[in-house]
Amino acid sequence: MLWIFLLLGIWLLLLVIANVYEISVADDRTRVIVRLVATSLLTGVIYLFLFFLFDRPIVAGQGVIADHVGMFELSSPPRLLPALILLTGLPMLIIWRMSYVQFFTSSLLRRRAVIVGAGVIGFALTHETKNLIREYEYIGFVDEDPQLHGSYVADLKVLGGYCALPAIVKEHRVDEVIIALTGAIKGELFQTLTYCHEQGIEIKSMSRIYEEALGQVPVEYLGPNWFFNTSNSHFPTAYRISKRLLDLSVGAVGMLILVVLLPFIALAIYLDNPGPIFYRQERSGMFGRPFYVYKFRSMITNAEKAGHAKWAEKNDSRITRVGKFMRRTRIDELPQFMNIFQGDMSIVGPRPERPQFVAQLEQQIPFYRARLNVKPGLTGWAQVRYRYGSNVEDALVKLKYDLYYIKHRSFILDMIIIIRTVGVVLALRGT
Repeated sequence: MLWIFLLLGIWLLLLVIANVYEISVADDRTRVIVRLVATSLLTGVIYLFLFFLFDRPIVAGQGVIADHVGMFELSSPPRLLPALILLTGLPMLIIWRMSYVQFFTSSLLRRRAVIVGAGVIGFALTHETKNLIREYEYIGFVDEDPQLHGSYVADLKVLGGYCALPAIVKEHRVDEVIIALTGAIKGELFQTLTYCHEQGIEIKSMSRIYEEALGQVPVEYLGPNWFFNTSNSHFPTAYRISKRLLDLSVGAVGMLILVVLLPFIALAIYLDNPGPIFYRQERSGMFGRPFYVYKFRSMITNAEKAGHAKWAEKNDSRITRVGKFMRRTRIDELPQFMNIFQGDMSIVGPRPERPQFVAQLEQQIPFYRARLNVKPGLTGWAQVRYRYGSNVEDALVKLKYDLYYIKHRSFILDMIIIIRTVGVVLALRGT
């Protein structure tokens, strides 16, 4: 049975790495089937490797205990049963995923919602989420501006003003009211929302819906007090301890890999472009404290001759041939396990940015400095959800992901990010 549980565990791990449970993937039947078949085949290949590696019983130790106590013996991997599990499990899994999409996104189960606020925020909500949250059916808007009544915003009709909300909720059998406004809710709207809540209607903020759909925090549409109202800097001690233990354990494995690969990587770097093997660069750590991050050099020597910080670009001429490979596989980041052991970084967190860029971006992007509220990480939510950033627009998108992580961080989310990072590395989807 141990081998069967191992097989199922490998299969589940590969499904997570393949992002089969992502909303954007789960709703695409073709992509789901392709990934299910691919992960099943790869699971079979991995099991065949284990089968030939452990083709005879393994006994832990010698002597009387090992000879007489069955619990110390690991039997050979079974032959037929795993094949039957994969052959029967794959079509059943495909049928289940197709049924899930068909059943749980049907109109009978979709939650009917009215959006309060037909302005920029309301438009952004509907435009960016209506094709991602299939369990919702947006009925329309209500807005206090009488000039908008009867018009269409993002293909949805503005049904009336705030005072008409109770009647609209009743007429259209609305399940939820979504608030797409910033600032305090006062007067007539507060009374109307209170009445709807008393009638069993759920009230949600636009930010919450946006986070559920995209895994991001919509920083452009939040009020100035958002971070202080939602930030939880005093996370449970158990989480902080478990995160540090995770850093040390994964960091130990990373340091071992670094030591093994170091001679080969150093030789390749030097032969491609003579110069230093390692590269040290100042970055902003937790609360903005400066520290030096270590990397394998992936650019030509003196890549910044003028001394000015410069974004790395796609097809950057400063990147060496070996550097391109290291960046795609993220091998250049291996020396940062030293930063993790020193306590400057964590395995998971927002990527550390250069102080020059932090000073620039916090003037251009709201809440940018909030990403310094936690330790920077070797990998992060933004790294597994978005491409490499090379400009202010990319920095804004990555900040949305970083703030989502800061707000929702947990040991489970950390493990999901680590698993997905493995998928990014194996798929060569690095820089």
